[in-house]
Amino acid sequence: MSKFRSAIVWLVLYTQIWTPVLAQTLPISVDKNVAGQRPIVGTSNGVPVVNIAPPSAGGVSNNKFTQFNVGPSGVVLNNSGGASQTQLAGQVAGNPMLGNQRATTILNQVTAPNPSQLMGTMEVAGNRANIIVANPAGITCNGCGFLNADRATLTTGKPM
Repeated sequence: MSKFRSAIVWLVLYTQIWTPVLAQTLPISVDKNVAGQRPIVGTSNGVPVVNIAPPSAGGVSNNKFTQFNVGPSGVVLNNSGGASQTQLAGQVAGNPMLGNQRATTILNQVTAPNPSQLMGTMEVAGNRANIIVANPAGITCNGCGFLNADRATLTTGKPM
């Protein structure tokens, strides 16, 4: 086998082995430079849970991140002021930032030049909502899915 073919074989093997391992540790990092209330990221039963920012009067929860990635275990977007049962994380505590408010649209906007890797399911806890992931640097959806969402939009480009 030529050196070129050997290198290709090793590259493919390396990619196949390490991509799932690295996907388990894909971060969700809140943009701390944003004024106002920001989302809070925690975990429940090993699954990331994002307590979304309170919605505007129009029902939009605007959540800004420097990195927004979803590993194979998925992520829960907490749209409930009280405890709720989810398919991904089981029982999750209520989102203390919501009170009696609920978002109709959950916007997850990436503000840094890091592409998003969506390799698992995004589930809305509580009231159903539209999910938007906006990342000007790009989005890869490999095994991504959505639960308890009316609509889902993945978009790239610069915000206007």
